[in-house]
Amino acid sequence: MGEFFALSPRWQLLIIAAGVAICFALSSIIFWRARKTGSDAVPVGPFFVTATTMFALMFSFLAVELWRLNDRAQLAHNQERTALSRLHETSHFDRFDLSEIASLAATYQERVVDDEWGQSRNREATPEVDAIIHDIRRIVVNAAFDGLASPVASDLISAVNMLENARVERLTIGGNDHGSFKWVGVIVLVVLSHIAIAMVHADRPRAGRRALGLFGTVTLFVFWLLSIYANPYAGGVRIDPDFDGIHMSYGPE
Repeated sequence: MGEFFALSPRWQLLIIAAGVAICFALSSIIFWRARKTGSDAVPVGPFFVTATTMFALMFSFLAVELWRLNDRAQLAHNQERTALSRLHETSHFDRFDLSEIASLAATYQERVVDDEWGQSRNREATPEVDAIIHDIRRIVVNAAFDGLASPVASDLISAVNMLENARVERLTIGGNDHGSFKWVGVIVLVVLSHIAIAMVHADRPRAGRRALGLFGTVTLFVFWLLSIYANPYAGGVRIDPDFDGIHMSYGPE
């Protein structure tokens, strides 16, 4: 499912449309068989409500989970961006030469954008980034022992902790399977819903096709809308690694 969510919205729409078309074809088979078996095999009208209600409930739960995942991803990105900015600004406030922190933060930004965000779509951690965080923390701790002003040291440590926590959250979300098993469950339920609608309209194929056309259109829209948001770091609607507004320098200003 992860590769599907990484596709462009156009391809996602085409694949979902193909799935809806297959469901419609299955329903047409039901209409064809109904002509042979007669009306005695047609379920009563309220029968299809069971499948469609279960589909609606599970789809709603999945949608809420994905919205929350996107909110968490956006919050993690904002915290990571804020932490990098604080590291740069605070490293110039004291008489100690802490310009190496700004240099490491700039390298962190480059490696995150190119490696973690770019190559692996935040699914894997880069050891070099781990080492950068360790080096920044080491510099701050050593400077504190050498007499770095307590407020400056505290602010730097706080920024490092925020950076590390935001990165862990980003990688946790990126490594998430985005509810693959739940998506399979929803897909099975939507297929069963199409079949149920076709079965209760088996004695009225014309009305059944209209009902299936309406339900298929709704299914196409809601699946496509949710699929473009399913992966916060890839696909149609995603969070870009926007660190460009942070000014990083490699030496004291």
